[in-house]
Amino acid sequence: DLLEADGGMMRADVLDLYVKYSKVGILAFLMNMFPAVRDRMLADPRFAFKLLVETGADAVMNTAMELKQRRETFWDEFEFFACDQIAAFAVNTAIITICSPAIVLGNTTRSMRKLGELSKNANGATKLMYKTRQYIGSLPPNVFMINPKLGMLDKLVRGAACVVARGGQIFFVSTLCGAVGQMTANSLMMLRRAAGTDKYSKAYAASIDDSVDPPVIDTGLLWGRFMCVSANVRQQLVIGGERAVESFASGMSHGIARRWTRGTTIALRMLNNVKGGHDFNEFVIAEAIAEAGRRGAA
Repeated sequence: DLLEADGGMMRADVLDLYVKYSKVGILAFLMNMFPAVRDRMLADPRFAFKLLVETGADAVMNTAMELKQRRETFWDEFEFFACDQIAAFAVNTAIITICSPAIVLGNTTRSMRKLGELSKNANGATKLMYKTRQYIGSLPPNVFMINPKLGMLDKLVRGAACVVARGGQIFFVSTLCGAVGQMTANSLMMLRRAAGTDKYSKAYAASIDDSVDPPVIDTGLLWGRFMCVSANVRQQLVIGGERAVESFASGMSHGIARRWTRGTTIALRMLNNVKGGHDFNEFVIAEAIAEAGRRGAA
C-alpha cells in the first residue's frame, strides 16, 4: 500500500519515518499489526507519542479514581476494574485513530475508486447509499482539516458532517467495546463466584446477589452514547489545539519546538482525561437516576 503513495512513488519523508519506526520493536509491532495506526504514525511523526499520553494518562487516572471509589472492595471487584481498563484503552485508541490524519495513498484509495465505479452503475436507494459512503469517505478526520479555501457555508456543512460521521464511528466502536468488556467481566465474576465466596472479603461476600448481573447491552449503549458526543468533540478540540501549537512552533529551533509540542500534548490530553472522567461519572449517575425514575413510574 505504501508504494501507491503519490501515484506509485513513496515520498522520501514517509519512507524515512517507516524505516525509523521499523527499528523500534514496539513501533514495528504496532505498524505490522494495526495498519490504521501505521498510516497515522506515518502521517504524523508525533502520533505515537500522542497515543501513549492519551492512553497512559487515562489508565493512571482511572486506576486512581477506582482505588478512591471502591476502596476496600477494589480487589473484590477487580475483574470489573481490569475489563474497564482494557475496554477504555481500546476505545481511546480507536477515538484518537478515527480523528487523526492518515497518509493518503495516491489521489484516492482503492475503496473510494471502487465506490465511484459502483455508484455509476447503481440506481435508486443503492446509488444513494454509494454516494453517501463516498461523501463520508471524502470528509477529513477532524474539523480542523477542512479545506480553508472552501466558502463559509461549505465549511459549516462539511464540519457538521465530519462531527456526525466521526460520532457514528465512535458510537459503534465504543458500544462494541463497552458490551464486550461488560460481558467479559460478568463471565469472570461468575467463574470467581463458582470457585467459592471465600475468594472475597467477608463483608463483600455477604452482600453478593447472584440473581443480579450488570446489563451487557445497556452498558455498551451507555458507553456509545457518551463517547460519540463528548469524547468526539473533546478529541477534535484537543487535536485542534495541538495543530495550532505545532504551527506556532514550526519556526522555532527543533529542540524548543519539540518541548512546546510535547508539553502541549501532555497538558491538553491530561485535561481531556480529567474532563472526560468527570463527565462520564456525571452521565452515569444521571442515567441511573433517570432509570430509577422510570421504574418508579412503572
